[in-house]
Amino acid sequence: MNANELNELLKSGKSCLLLNVLPEEIHAARHIAGSSNACVYETAFLDKVAELAPAKDLPIIVYGAGGGSLDSTAALGKLLAAGYTQVTDVAEGLAGWEAAGLPFDGDGHFPAALALDGAYVLDPAESVIRWTGRNLFNHHSGTVRLTSGEIRLKSGVLKSARFVIDMNSIACEDLADSQWNAMLIRHLRDADFFEIDRFPAAEFIAERAEAIAASSEGTPNFVLKGRFTLRGVTKPLELPVVIASAHGKRVTGQGQLELDRTEFGSIYGSGKFFRYLGKHVVNDHVHLHLKIHADLRLLGFPAYTAERAARRFSRHDLETAAVLDGFQDVLRADVRRCCQIGQGAGDLVDAVMGECRLTRSIAIQQHECPSLAI
Repeated sequence: MNANELNELLKSGKSCLLLNVLPEEIHAARHIAGSSNACVYETAFLDKVAELAPAKDLPIIVYGAGGGSLDSTAALGKLLAAGYTQVTDVAEGLAGWEAAGLPFDGDGHFPAALALDGAYVLDPAESVIRWTGRNLFNHHSGTVRLTSGEIRLKSGVLKSARFVIDMNSIACEDLADSQWNAMLIRHLRDADFFEIDRFPAAEFIAERAEAIAASSEGTPNFVLKGRFTLRGVTKPLELPVVIASAHGKRVTGQGQLELDRTEFGSIYGSGKFFRYLGKHVVNDHVHLHLKIHADLRLLGFPAYTAERAARRFSRHDLETAAVLDGFQDVLRADVRRCCQIGQGAGDLVDAVMGECRLTRSIAIQQHECPSLAI
């Protein structure tokens, strides 16, 4: 059924359940007049439909976004499998209804895309790397924690990222026997693998980030290109990642890669370096799944005077940190000299301040930063 056919059916007054299968907030923004709503993406979809259509022989017409989205097709399949006997799919959905020039109901307020902006500081308690190491006959898996990190975005575009890994936190999750578990961890800590006493931290620094133009929701939308240091060896590394946020105050990032441990000096059990390994072979590649949560860092200062600010902040802080208007107004009253920061520093300020309204002027005490005084 197409949009014009649906329109004629609705005008005829025939009894049916017209069902928008998109999320509630999309239904509120735009729907065909007379529609009920049950989101096909929810596990409670069939329960909601049962409330709307207790009789399995009631005619149901489903529609969704259209334009190639399979939402209504999925709803059709679920309803037929659940025993509903008269289900029709308007596959062209909202897009087809609009193309036909037909009117909509709704408030027109679609959820706005978040323009992520600022420096997001890693939450070590909720961020983790899951690893899996294999050989021909077995595998082990576990975690390693992150100690610090930062993601910088500007107007929704990923600019840089940095993560520090605490190698001392490496743990195995699949060995229940405590003795075998401890034995594996001891081996991973020694020079055969990661030599952790000597190299307790690993680090990834992204020197640039490239957007993936063809990405869709749930697939990597950026590629981080930078340097990874492990066991004191630094190598180029590319990491495809998904960066997203539910509300702008916190971002979540996910990435997966196969890391060749031998490139960093961990050659134990590698067929590239040893022969006749037999059951002692260990795959060169270690699978890593990175998941991080990071919170927007805001410089929400109270109304400090210039004297108090000078005591609190270092020269570097004073040279690079922007202040909110209220803080700046107080400083203006107490500081005789001001200067304009350059564009490069302004970019840094944009990243640090995030969604706050920024000011490009910074009050600097002459004695604290004489090179910037005017």
